[in-house]
Amino acid sequence: MKQILTFACFFALYSANAQQVPQFSQYLRNQYLVNPAAAGVYDFVDVTVGGRLQWLGFDDAPKTSYLYVSAPLSKTSRARYNPGLRISSGPVRNPEIRTGKLKHALGGQIIADQYGAFRQLRASVTYALHLPISRNYNLSFGTNLGLSNRSFLADRAQTLN
Repeated sequence: MKQILTFACFFALYSANAQQVPQFSQYLRNQYLVNPAAAGVYDFVDVTVGGRLQWLGFDDAPKTSYLYVSAPLSKTSRARYNPGLRISSGPVRNPEIRTGKLKHALGGQIIADQYGAFRQLRASVTYALHLPISRNYNLSFGTNLGLSNRSFLADRAQTLN
Protein backbone atom coordinates (compact mmCIF):
# COMPACT_ATOMS: atom_id res chain seq x y z
CA MET A 1 0.00 0.00 0.00
CA LYS A 2 2.87 2.34 0.81
CA GLN A 3 4.37 1.79 -2.65
CA ILE A 4 1.07 2.63 -4.36
CA LEU A 5 0.73 5.82 -2.30
CA THR A 6 4.31 6.83 -3.15
CA PHE A 7 3.69 6.19 -6.84
CA ALA A 8 0.43 8.20 -6.76
CA CYS A 9 2.15 11.16 -5.05
CA PHE A 10 5.01 11.07 -7.56
CA PHE A 11 2.58 10.95 -10.49
CA ALA A 12 0.49 13.82 -9.06
CA LEU A 13 3.57 16.01 -8.57
CA TYR A 14 4.95 15.15 -12.00
CA SER A 15 1.73 15.86 -13.88
CA ALA A 16 1.01 19.07 -11.95
CA ASN A 17 4.23 20.67 -13.18
CA ALA A 18 3.34 21.05 -16.87
CA GLN A 19 4.70 23.68 -19.24
CA GLN A 20 2.89 25.84 -21.76
CA VAL A 21 3.48 24.58 -25.28
CA PRO A 22 3.28 27.11 -28.14
CA GLN A 23 0.26 26.58 -30.34
CA PHE A 24 0.53 26.86 -34.10
CA SER A 25 -2.04 26.84 -36.84
CA GLN A 26 -1.77 26.45 -40.60
CA TYR A 27 -0.05 23.07 -40.25
CA LEU A 28 -0.16 22.47 -44.00
CA ARG A 29 1.99 25.53 -44.56
CA ASN A 30 4.14 25.21 -41.41
CA GLN A 31 5.08 21.53 -41.45
CA TYR A 32 8.63 22.22 -40.31
CA LEU A 33 7.47 23.74 -36.99
CA VAL A 34 5.88 20.49 -35.85
CA ASN A 35 8.13 17.94 -37.58
CA PRO A 36 11.89 18.40 -38.09
CA ALA A 37 11.85 15.75 -40.85
CA ALA A 38 10.01 18.25 -43.06
CA ALA A 39 13.17 20.39 -43.38
CA GLY A 40 14.31 20.56 -46.99
CA VAL A 41 11.45 18.48 -48.37
CA TYR A 42 11.04 21.01 -51.20
CA ASP A 43 13.87 21.81 -53.59
CA PHE A 44 14.17 25.46 -52.60
CA VAL A 45 15.08 27.57 -49.59
CA ASP A 46 11.96 28.01 -47.48
CA VAL A 47 11.91 31.10 -45.23
CA THR A 48 8.77 31.67 -43.17
CA VAL A 49 7.93 34.34 -40.61
CA GLY A 50 4.68 34.15 -38.68
CA GLY A 51 2.89 34.75 -35.47
CA ARG A 52 -0.23 34.10 -33.51
CA LEU A 53 -2.21 36.27 -31.12
CA GLN A 54 -4.58 34.20 -29.03
CA TRP A 55 -7.54 35.68 -27.14
CA LEU A 56 -7.23 39.07 -28.81
CA GLY A 57 -8.35 41.89 -26.53
CA PHE A 58 -7.40 40.21 -23.24
CA ASP A 59 -4.48 41.46 -21.15
CA ASP A 60 -1.39 39.23 -21.19
CA ALA A 61 -2.93 36.90 -23.77
CA PRO A 62 -0.61 34.30 -25.36
CA LYS A 63 1.54 35.62 -28.23
CA THR A 64 3.77 33.46 -30.39
CA SER A 65 6.20 34.58 -33.11
CA TYR A 66 8.48 32.41 -35.20
CA LEU A 67 11.03 32.48 -37.98
CA TYR A 68 12.27 29.37 -39.70
CA VAL A 69 14.50 28.55 -42.64
CA SER A 70 15.02 25.18 -44.27
CA ALA A 71 16.84 24.12 -47.41
CA PRO A 72 18.11 20.94 -49.04
CA LEU A 73 21.86 20.47 -49.30
CA SER A 74 22.72 19.86 -52.91
CA LYS A 75 26.04 19.91 -54.72
CA THR A 76 24.47 20.65 -58.10
CA SER A 77 22.09 23.48 -57.28
CA ARG A 78 23.33 27.05 -57.35
CA ALA A 79 21.68 30.18 -56.12
CA ARG A 80 20.20 32.11 -59.04
CA TYR A 81 18.44 35.42 -59.25
CA ASN A 82 14.74 34.82 -59.74
CA PRO A 83 12.82 37.91 -60.88
CA GLY A 84 9.58 35.94 -60.47
CA LEU A 85 10.15 35.54 -56.72
CA ARG A 86 7.11 36.62 -54.76
CA ILE A 87 5.99 36.73 -51.19
CA SER A 88 3.44 34.06 -50.33
CA SER A 89 0.03 35.66 -50.11
CA GLY A 90 -3.42 34.55 -51.10
CA PRO A 91 -4.11 30.89 -51.72
CA VAL A 92 -1.19 28.61 -50.97
CA ARG A 93 0.04 26.68 -53.97
CA ASN A 94 1.54 23.38 -52.97
CA PRO A 95 4.98 23.01 -54.56
CA GLU A 96 6.00 19.68 -55.99
CA ILE A 97 7.99 17.34 -53.77
CA ARG A 98 10.64 15.55 -55.80
CA THR A 99 11.16 12.01 -54.62
CA GLY A 100 13.37 9.13 -55.66
CA LYS A 101 16.73 10.54 -54.60
CA LEU A 102 18.71 10.73 -51.38
CA LYS A 103 18.49 14.22 -49.92
CA HIS A 104 20.12 15.92 -46.92
CA ALA A 105 18.71 19.14 -45.50
CA LEU A 106 19.42 21.75 -42.87
CA GLY A 107 17.09 24.13 -41.12
CA GLY A 108 16.86 26.55 -38.25
CA GLN A 109 14.12 28.16 -36.23
CA ILE A 110 13.64 30.90 -33.66
CA ILE A 111 10.44 30.91 -31.59
CA ALA A 112 9.32 33.52 -29.05
CA ASP A 113 6.31 32.58 -26.94
CA GLN A 114 4.85 34.82 -24.24
CA TYR A 115 1.89 33.93 -22.07
CA GLY A 116 0.96 35.98 -19.04
CA ALA A 117 4.05 36.58 -16.93
CA PHE A 118 6.11 33.89 -18.67
CA ARG A 119 8.27 34.05 -21.76
CA GLN A 120 10.09 31.33 -23.66
CA LEU A 121 12.72 31.96 -26.32
CA ARG A 122 13.91 28.98 -28.30
CA ALA A 123 16.47 28.64 -31.10
CA SER A 124 17.39 25.38 -32.78
CA VAL A 125 19.04 23.87 -35.83
CA THR A 126 17.73 20.84 -37.69
CA TYR A 127 19.22 18.10 -39.81
CA ALA A 128 16.93 15.99 -41.99
CA LEU A 129 17.57 12.95 -44.16
CA HIS A 130 15.18 11.93 -46.93
CA LEU A 131 15.68 8.32 -48.08
CA PRO A 132 14.03 7.10 -51.28
CA ILE A 133 12.03 3.89 -50.85
CA SER A 134 10.54 4.01 -54.37
CA ARG A 135 10.19 6.45 -57.27
CA ASN A 136 7.21 8.09 -55.63
CA TYR A 137 7.96 7.89 -51.90
CA ASN A 138 10.67 9.04 -49.52
CA LEU A 139 11.14 8.11 -45.89
CA SER A 140 12.23 11.17 -43.90
CA PHE A 141 14.04 11.48 -40.57
CA GLY A 142 14.88 14.66 -38.72
CA THR A 143 16.45 15.82 -35.49
CA ASN A 144 16.56 19.13 -33.64
CA LEU A 145 19.29 20.55 -31.43
CA GLY A 146 18.75 23.84 -29.70
CA LEU A 147 18.64 26.12 -26.71
CA SER A 148 15.64 27.29 -24.75
CA ASN A 149 15.28 30.07 -22.20
CA ARG A 150 12.25 30.37 -19.94
CA SER A 151 11.84 33.53 -17.91
CA PHE A 152 9.40 35.00 -15.44
CA LEU A 153 8.39 38.62 -16.04
CA ALA A 154 7.74 39.97 -12.54
CA ASP A 155 6.30 43.26 -13.84
CA ARG A 156 3.53 41.34 -15.65
CA ALA A 157 2.60 39.15 -12.68
CA GLN A 158 -0.77 39.78 -11.06
CA THR A 159 -1.62 39.05 -7.46
CA LEU A 160 -5.04 38.62 -5.89
CA ASN A 161 -5.92 41.04 -3.12
